[in-house]
Amino acid sequence: MKKLLSLLTAVLLLSSQAIFSSLAFALDADSIAPNNSIFFLELDPSQEHPLKGELEKLIQDISLDEELTASESIILHNMETSKLGVAQTQHKRTGEDIYFLIKSISEEDFNEIINNYPELDETMIGTDSISYQEDEDMFFGYYSNSVLLSNTEGIVFDFVTGALSDNSLSLNESYQSFDSEKLENSFLNIFINIAAITELDEELSTISYIDFEGISIQQNENGYQADLLVKFDESSEFEVDTFMPELYKSISAEGLIFFQESYNFQKQIDQTTEILGETDIMLEETFEEVKTITNEEFGLDLENDILSLFNQRIVLAVHDHQEMYPALSLISEVSNNAEATIASELIIEGLKESIKNNLQEDYDLMLEYSNEEDLFSVEEAYKMAVEENEVSINGSNLNQLIIYPDKATVLKDAYSPVEEISIKITTGVTNDNLFVFTIHNQPENIFSDNGLMDDDYFSENYQADTDLTSIAFLNFDNLETYLVSLGDNFFFTSESVSEFLGPLNSLFATSDKINDSLYHSSLSLNGDTDLIKEGLSAFIEEMSTITSKYQEYDYNLEKNETTGLIDTVSFSDVEKSDWFYDYVENVKFMEIMNGYQDGTFRPNKPISRAEFVKTIVLAEYGSIGIPNIESANFTDVSDDDWFSFSVKLAAKEGLITGYQDGTFRPNQSISRAEAATIISRLGNLEEDINTTLPFNDVSTDDWFYDGVKTLYDNQIINGKTTFSFAPADNLTRAETAKIVDLYLSSKY
Repeated sequence: MKKLLSLLTAVLLLSSQAIFSSLAFALDADSIAPNNSIFFLELDPSQEHPLKGELEKLIQDISLDEELTASESIILHNMETSKLGVAQTQHKRTGEDIYFLIKSISEEDFNEIINNYPELDETMIGTDSISYQEDEDMFFGYYSNSVLLSNTEGIVFDFVTGALSDNSLSLNESYQSFDSEKLENSFLNIFINIAAITELDEELSTISYIDFEGISIQQNENGYQADLLVKFDESSEFEVDTFMPELYKSISAEGLIFFQESYNFQKQIDQTTEILGETDIMLEETFEEVKTITNEEFGLDLENDILSLFNQRIVLAVHDHQEMYPALSLISEVSNNAEATIASELIIEGLKESIKNNLQEDYDLMLEYSNEEDLFSVEEAYKMAVEENEVSINGSNLNQLIIYPDKATVLKDAYSPVEEISIKITTGVTNDNLFVFTIHNQPENIFSDNGLMDDDYFSENYQADTDLTSIAFLNFDNLETYLVSLGDNFFFTSESVSEFLGPLNSLFATSDKINDSLYHSSLSLNGDTDLIKEGLSAFIEEMSTITSKYQEYDYNLEKNETTGLIDTVSFSDVEKSDWFYDYVENVKFMEIMNGYQDGTFRPNKPISRAEFVKTIVLAEYGSIGIPNIESANFTDVSDDDWFSFSVKLAAKEGLITGYQDGTFRPNQSISRAEAATIISRLGNLEEDINTTLPFNDVSTDDWFYDGVKTLYDNQIINGKTTFSFAPADNLTRAETAKIVDLYLSSKY
């Protein structure tokens, strides 16, 4: 049974992974699946699709197993070409989940398989119908060139007698709506019966205004297409306005990463909060909290000052403007130019007031620890941190607020005039009645004469004579360019970005209204299908490698319990009987700590401050490259040091501060107190106020008390003895392996 479930999981995984694929369907599985199915998937692997080779390889590997069960043999039979359906429902009386797998197979092939399993329990139903029980969790039967496998015996009885067809999913009105609109040449179809789900679970009543969702996927000459259908309950009065897009004509395609144009955002927000607010008190409270924060922080009435602007066409655009952060722009048509102008001025004033309030809070806090002469006044700090301009866009003057985050400080010693990082916020109303809010560093560049029609893929796909509910466009080429430019500053490489995004070019999506309650969304992906297939196959292969590693390595996440690698001794000076054996093997396996060239681990050797910090950085942040991180300003740490990056990152994240003389002292052994303090600063652990430390050498006045207390409460450290922690003692490599392994255990 476990093998069968693994196989079904693999099939469903492959189906979900193949979200950019296509095939033709002629399944009758929907005439077998019950009317109240909450989930139904139909799959035809006979057609070309990105994972075809991987699916065939998977089947071949499984077929080599000489101990296949009958149900596994049935599923594997001609799986490369035969169609199948998967459904799930729930027993109305017991509430138990019922699963189905429906497969087309000839009677001759079915009997040939069954004859290989004479030990199967057979039950005659009528004169010529037979059901089979494989084990306590698996039943199956054959009827009309199809086989049905289920975890429920009664369903199989109904199937082999033809009773299921009298109340099948094909008779369900919601499914019929989906079936009539799905893509004709789809490889994968998924139907989710939301109405049936909400009937079974009252806690999901927040989505009761949706009747069903369905998706079908196909492959075409340009790439892939996925269609999504959503039907709203007609009694919910949920309605999205249709409109003819216009703003795409003016938004620049240069450097564009993402574009979405929709209509009447205010109405969408009002409807959603009204519908969900009736059943989801938390959502309603969250929205009220957002309104309160907006009012308190910026002096803005969210509904009247902001949302009221967005009752016509509205655009969200993201451009690459050669900065660390992408440029977000919000543009909306406005019916009242004067009111929109006042709103834009209120936004600027609200931002200015918020900055002043934050500086005042910093000043009041710093004054408790610093002399007044060491501080800038709030007015001085504000003048350094904020600049106001007017910017001309298409002949219209808009307000611009330039914020210098590095200068927004009241502490004189913290002010660094070297870094001129700035955030430009431009807002206002143009002469052609467009409200603009953008953080583009050159706001005049977000508009152009031809708009998105300058992009070949957009112009090829967009049909300008169709009313829509929304339109969206994602340019993978520009996204790749942006991410590659950031590769040296983050934990990914430009090569990995290009490998992942290289096969993709553009994604184009539209949504329209079929009738008063049924909405249709079409998503087209333009890309190199062969490269996408290679990428997905590589992903599946990598996932299988990871799975095999975890099968070999049973890492127990229970606190204070680790299993280590079975029958493995990695170092000549580490024995299985050693108290630190499991911890050392675990950190070795996770490539967090290594041994020495002579094959030893040297467990009792004190670990240096540099070695410890590098170990913690690897444990917390994973495999590290060499991002461009600003200097930690330690006098004894240079960029050429092997530990430079780890120390810089740890300092940037607030894990280490160094000594008062400006040194880090990388080669000095780290104390148990220092190590506990650093790990406690990672932010994933909480102190238990209901416990007390048993150590007589740690008091509440000690600078390291909180660190020791936090790690002790989370069962990551113990004392040298029952009542002694020995905070000044050097931390050994074995002790480091233990606390790192236990920290990761508590974290996950």
